[in-house]
Amino acid sequence: MLRVCSWLVAVLLLGGCYSQYKATKQVGKALAHYPQIVAKIAQDSFPCDVIRIDTIISVSDTIVEVQPIENFTTIVDTLIVTKKVFIKLPIKTTYITRIVESTAKLAIINAQLDSVNNAICELQKANNELTGKIAKKNKAIWWFIALVAGLLLPYVIHIFKLLNIKI
Repeated sequence: MLRVCSWLVAVLLLGGCYSQYKATKQVGKALAHYPQIVAKIAQDSFPCDVIRIDTIISVSDTIVEVQPIENFTTIVDTLIVTKKVFIKLPIKTTYITRIVESTAKLAIINAQLDSVNNAICELQKANNELTGKIAKKNKAIWWFIALVAGLLLPYVIHIFKLLNIKI
């Protein structure tokens, strides 16, 4: 009976964990039924940042031909002169460009960067541990080679003496 109760308590405790799957499922359900509330919460949590505002003012002149009106005709000795009138009109064009970036995107990128940094730290620790192990093994191998060379040295000298080779 005690064992069954302990299993029941363990299941209840582990069933209450809030995982990414549960969070995704709940957000998906909220998005399906109440999209305006999810949008409002997302907008309040991750407001957009204005990165850069560019303003371009372009001022240029254009020449417009105005058709003559009869009041502008001049009579000189029975000769009618009609003048074309050109007027310069200034044109001003203003372009305003706002570049906006979502802070939600920045939060996601920062979370990914943190996870990558943690992975890099773990890999560096593992690398340092393995480098230390290799250094210890190399040191042991060199000591073993020195021991074998020290033990074989008298035999090599004896072989040289038998062959009458001077060292």
